Amino acid sequence: MFFDDMEGEMQPYKSITGYAGYYADQSDLDRICYSSYSHDFHYPIHGKRALAFSGSYAHANVSSITLTAVLQKPASLSFWYAAKYVDDFKFSIKKNEAAEEEKIMLSGTIQWSKEKFELEAGSYEFVWSTHSTGSYIHWASLDDIQLIYK
Repeated sequence: MFFDDMEGEMQPYKSITGYAGYYADQSDLDRICYSSYSHDFHYPIHGKRALAFSGSYAHANVSSITLTAVLQKPASLSFWYAAKYVDDFKFSIKKNEAAEEEKIMLSGTIQWSKEKFELEAGSYEFVWSTHSTGSYIHWASLDDIQLIYK
């Protein structure tokens, strides 16, 4: 139903706040945020690229990526994530206009990890977000986002 392995063109996410883009190495991150600051990030875990996102001063060092989906039947959502020196990394799910439910809330350096969530039919909003302070660019990364019907 939805798959982003970060190897092709940028997928149609509902919204992106802050800096975000596909990357293979630091030179790609330099192009994404046009910064002379040092970058702290994880190299892609699968394939040649991953999706990085980081806050900008214009957005109070907050960054988020939102994906929406209407599921006609049960499905599973899985993805890989990592972060370097972030004050917080969050993943939340909002179903059918209900209150947002945080599923992941971590801080610091997060090594590549995989998560999988089982979902019922309905309308969903999935939000990955991060917040960092300081003068460095701290990146969170995503890879292999899959939303598959059972």
